[in-house]
Amino acid sequence: GVRFKCNSSFNNPSQKKPFKIDLEEFVADQTHDGLKQLSLNNGFKDPTFLREKLMLDFCNQHGIPAPRASFANLYINDQLWGLYPVVEDVGKTFLKHRFGNNDGNLFKGEPHGLLTWKGWQQSLYEMDYELKTNELENDWSGLIAFLNALNNAPAAQLPDSLAARLNLESWFGYWAAHNLFVNLDSYVGSGHNYYLYQNEDTGLFEFITWDVNEAFGNFKMGLNMQQIKNLPFKHIPEPFNQRPLMNRLLQDASLRQMLADRLCELLQDFSNEKMDARIDSLADLVRPHVQADTKKFYSNSQFEQNLSQDLA
Repeated sequence: GVRFKCNSSFNNPSQKKPFKIDLEEFVADQTHDGLKQLSLNNGFKDPTFLREKLMLDFCNQHGIPAPRASFANLYINDQLWGLYPVVEDVGKTFLKHRFGNNDGNLFKGEPHGLLTWKGWQQSLYEMDYELKTNELENDWSGLIAFLNALNNAPAAQLPDSLAARLNLESWFGYWAAHNLFVNLDSYVGSGHNYYLYQNEDTGLFEFITWDVNEAFGNFKMGLNMQQIKNLPFKHIPEPFNQRPLMNRLLQDASLRQMLADRLCELLQDFSNEKMDARIDSLADLVRPHVQADTKKFYSNSQFEQNLSQDLA
């Protein structure tokens, strides 16, 4: 099964659209290399084709739950349609591989998964989150209990109350990585593009990265280039009370220190010294395929320039 996907990367006048492939839509349990679903992204707003691959690799290398990524040339009816970053689906196969279980509830924060409190009724949250597993049971009680703890626990009890419901390590890894890569089309910016999985073995929610094609400051949230390049580690989009998983945690000294510690760990590998060789290697890998892509959004010279310089 094949369909179009995404929002801004689809809604443009190009021929080169993003796709989602479901290998078992018509044949039960059909897989390719053990995978059942793949996303093919079209390089929209990325002259280098590397943003998504670089950030997802970085997350996986640092124990931050995230899908894997690669590259493929897509052919439609034997016609080359261009180079596509290929991203692993976040579903039951992903969950089993990452966490050793996959029968827990998986929610996607979409389209407005701000994690704010709206009350105890499930219907109040169904427009902001999508339940991706166990749809027949349709049990949202764990998510609502987590949101209650996050938003309503007294400040002194917040660290313990959160630690009983959320894997704080996975959350601080997510937060730190998205801050470093300035990937604001996420919970740390626009408030969506993430998954929450209630791990069967621990009962804790795991924060999972998704859709990072606008990393390296491509999604600006009204910020100018200088603000993007010098994003504070305590940056929260306004209004602050619409991001409780950032706002409330920064008000607690011990939790704020956990974020700072995680950022310091990641900064050891987030540098030109550590990343330039990886960027050059991937650029060499995709360069001939970028040049052969007649439907891409940018020129070959812009591909080369954006490897080391800004493009307006």
